[in-house]
Amino acid sequence: MKKLLLFIFNVCFINIVFGQTTLFPYGSSWKYLDNGTNQGTTWSTVAFNDATWTSGPGQLGYGDGDEATVVSYGPNVNSKYITTYFRKSINIANPAIYSAFSANVKRDDGVVVYVNGTEVYRNNLPGGVIAYTTLASPAADDGATPQPFTIPSNLIVAGNNIIAAEIHQNIATSSDISFDMELLATPLPVITTIVPYGSSWKYKDNGLNLGTAWRASTYNDATWASGNAQLGFGDGDESTIVSYGPNPLNKYPTTYFRKTISVPDTSQFAGYNLYLKRDDGAIVYINDKEVFRSNMPDSKIGFTSRASTEASDDGNTPQFKMIPLSFLKQGNNIIAVEVHQNVVTSPDLTLDLELKSFNAAGMTNATLTRGPYMNLAIQNSIVIRWRTNVPTNTVVNYGTSSTSHSKSYYDASLTTEHVATLTGLTTNTLYYYSIGTSTQILQGNASNYFKTMPTAGSTTQKIRVLAMGDMGNNSANQTAVRDAWLAFNGSNYTNAWILLGDNAYSSGTDPEYQSNFFNIYQGNLTKNHVLWPAPGNHDYANSPARQADHVIPYYDMFTLPSTGQAGGIASNTEAFYSYNYGNVHFVALDSYGWETGSTRLYDTLGPQAVWLKRDLAANRQPWVIVYFHHPPYTKGSHDSDIEPELINMRQNLVPILERYKVDLVLNGHSHSYERSLLINGHYGVENTFNPATHALSTSSAKYDGSANSCFYSKSSTAIRNGIVYAVVGSAGQLGGQSAGFAHNAMSYSDVTNGGALYFEIENNRLNAKWICADGVVRDNFTIMKNVGKTTTVNVSAGGTVTITASWIGTYNWSTGAHTRSISVTPAATTSYSVTDSLGCVTDVFNITVSRPASVKQDRNNLVVYPTILKSGMPLNVILMNTESVEIILTDINGRIINKLVAKGKTRIETSNLQAGTYFLKWVGNNSSEVRKIVISN
Repeated sequence: MKKLLLFIFNVCFINIVFGQTTLFPYGSSWKYLDNGTNQGTTWSTVAFNDATWTSGPGQLGYGDGDEATVVSYGPNVNSKYITTYFRKSINIANPAIYSAFSANVKRDDGVVVYVNGTEVYRNNLPGGVIAYTTLASPAADDGATPQPFTIPSNLIVAGNNIIAAEIHQNIATSSDISFDMELLATPLPVITTIVPYGSSWKYKDNGLNLGTAWRASTYNDATWASGNAQLGFGDGDESTIVSYGPNPLNKYPTTYFRKTISVPDTSQFAGYNLYLKRDDGAIVYINDKEVFRSNMPDSKIGFTSRASTEASDDGNTPQFKMIPLSFLKQGNNIIAVEVHQNVVTSPDLTLDLELKSFNAAGMTNATLTRGPYMNLAIQNSIVIRWRTNVPTNTVVNYGTSSTSHSKSYYDASLTTEHVATLTGLTTNTLYYYSIGTSTQILQGNASNYFKTMPTAGSTTQKIRVLAMGDMGNNSANQTAVRDAWLAFNGSNYTNAWILLGDNAYSSGTDPEYQSNFFNIYQGNLTKNHVLWPAPGNHDYANSPARQADHVIPYYDMFTLPSTGQAGGIASNTEAFYSYNYGNVHFVALDSYGWETGSTRLYDTLGPQAVWLKRDLAANRQPWVIVYFHHPPYTKGSHDSDIEPELINMRQNLVPILERYKVDLVLNGHSHSYERSLLINGHYGVENTFNPATHALSTSSAKYDGSANSCFYSKSSTAIRNGIVYAVVGSAGQLGGQSAGFAHNAMSYSDVTNGGALYFEIENNRLNAKWICADGVVRDNFTIMKNVGKTTTVNVSAGGTVTITASWIGTYNWSTGAHTRSISVTPAATTSYSVTDSLGCVTDVFNITVSRPASVKQDRNNLVVYPTILKSGMPLNVILMNTESVEIILTDINGRIINKLVAKGKTRIETSNLQAGTYFLKWVGNNSSEVRKIVISN
């Protein structure tokens, strides 16, 4: 733990000091140079002499009418100075008393900020070297919106510090510039230590099961031993050694610890921080309520319960948990801890605990400015991210209950960009969480949740996916699409939220992501929809330089699976990646950025295309969904007939996707919704598309009973398998169509209504719906795989077989049944068929009944079948001789149940027989035979 963060005192209560200090406010005086000269690079350093510069208070600038100091733009209104310089000196006597430094700057158009000659922030300006003539992106807010950023503490020195900023115009005829700034510092907190490490504890180490009563304040622990922490055995650093029992090969599974503490006045506190050192697992109770569970299963815990894993750190790493104020009361409180071993031969045990409080008086809380949002929810881990206005430590409390979070993640380092990776999670499990700091919960309620991935290949559940393209423009259409999705989705869990690029207009800057993406979706989608994004050209600022160097905010703000940790082949880059969700293989591609050697996605020998072919070849999941920004087929706001990069996608990339039998391709870029037929083999312009040649089905695939609406049927063994292409680029941006709209390959096209695509996959069925901004579902389609089968099944005479339709849906059996599976017991070879209610698919089951081979004994023979049957099924008897014989049926005790004289073939009814064992005997002239019969309910 960093010493800068916490000081530990040997006194009982010390007042806390929290909050931010303003080192200089908006409106402070600055020196500035506005004469149009190029100052190079040394002007931002401490040694630079600015004695001749003019000075004035902020806001500084011109053109808006709200300036306190008007600066010059030069003699020519049509050729204004591109760059204006600002400097400020501030004396900070002792930077060590602050935990962090931050600032807010108002700028129009672009700004670079330096501290003592080192750049600390850049906004609305490109990457790389900034020159005097470098033009900024336009500041749509006229510099009215504060832009927050942090300053590394090591850049601030004791004594004089120079804060410098350069403001750049977007164009030489710009009407205005603005500059103002405030500098803030966060004082180091002073924390009250209630229970220090090394405190005295009572303990019980005799191997007895104490149940649950031992945790209560009324429990009498007078006979317990006591000693100072660290308590335990096996490591050699214990202050008090506890017993593990008489057998080192069968040590006690659980050891108990109790401590009484007194809190004279809880009103001065806002909450508590608990730091637990444990080996292997532990549960902490305060006043008989569980407050923390570390390295223990989520299930009910007993004396013999084992810790989840061996504590590889030997209990040396503090496990953090923030304790709400309500858990401790004024006066005496009982802290109880049970420590569990991972195995009975564990070599060591450790317990130590520290409890600290933080005051409410004078405390200034951090503010959540971005998120929370989530990436990489795989089988056993997830990444949760958020941003705060001031640097804080990072805390996530989480668990499987929405009202009680039994586990915690803690990172002591101070930052505004919080990235928490939770590990050790259970596969296919719903978790609830809260985020915050060691002194504050920023967000966390029943709508903050995520679910870990199921085992790859699992077909036991429905996978639900939301896809949006070109959403981030802060438009009325964007918010309407969002609200329509929320209304449609209700309380259902969405397994994945995929972004198809152009996620923040117009240049993918960090402020644009904030205003046009996070501000729209945080608080509703990002806190419970896991993001799996792909970039578009606007995320790259439509910049060749950014295409080449990939220095864009997109890669800073998302954590994506570059090492194959979510399934698929490792790409070793966040630009493109793959992941398995149940029985679906997803592939996210980068269709705009350049790769090594100046290739792009459509260059078939480039790194991305080579990786794609390897990844698809290695895939073993039955469904494959690929998504990227630039569509191979569109006649919306972009035209795939004439735009070179779209032509290249169609001619070079589509054959790869077809070769590996991809099922669905999702794109954005065109601000429309366009959904194709099930197509294969079309690489030319629109007017060369021939449905008879290029469409494997000309159905609408709506599967709703309308004309020509049967689903698209795909076979995994077919050579030409077919792909559905969907352009979903109207979740924000909307409108525009090219000559020839709609594209001939499309089954449905719309450039008027914005929307998002929802699809769900359950085993071998995919259903998709286009949900429009007004809540209307205007398009839908269904794909099924490997259905419409003819199956032959062999069964012995009298045997029962269960047959199951190959699809999920509705069922009309030739027997009159309407369930997916039926059980049949044919007396002879029989064919059964099942058809869906719309007449789109039929399965046929040919059941071949095999007669038992005859068994000859002496001159006579008795055939009985079946010998194992359910009550009510007839028992068939065949006498192979020509004479009449006596047949006797007895129970297991020899009592006669039935007696008859028969020859040839005879049936004996069993509906009046109870379940049990029976014997069938026939008596001929010279011999007899007995058969054992078993009847079940």
